[in-house]
Amino acid sequence: MTARLTVEDAIGIESDATTGAIEPRTELPPSTPSPRTETPTPVTTAATPPPTPTDSDPTLFASLASIPGIVGAVCYLLALIFGFYGITLTLTDRTPPAEGPGSKTSRRSGS
Repeated sequence: MTARLTVEDAIGIESDATTGAIEPRTELPPSTPSPRTETPTPVTTAATPPPTPTDSDPTLFASLASIPGIVGAVCYLLALIFGFYGITLTLTDRTPPAEGPGSKTSRRSGS
């Protein structure tokens, strides 16, 4: 008997096919089973205590009180404020106060 094995990965690429011959199993001569003696082995589990935080581990407050933490918190708060302001303008059917070169209200000197 012949068996063919092809393996496909997650994106569908197949590997090279491997072919192997399988020989039928021959019956083993009956033998007398040897008596098994099983001795139960005691199972001991060592309870390890959870690691205690040391003074060198940064806490959440210490991370927020650092310079990068303060800068990140300010950026996050500004994003929340401007986002809330933009949503409020959108819901009240107003446009945000923005000017640019392509806007109708741009002020050009001399034109």
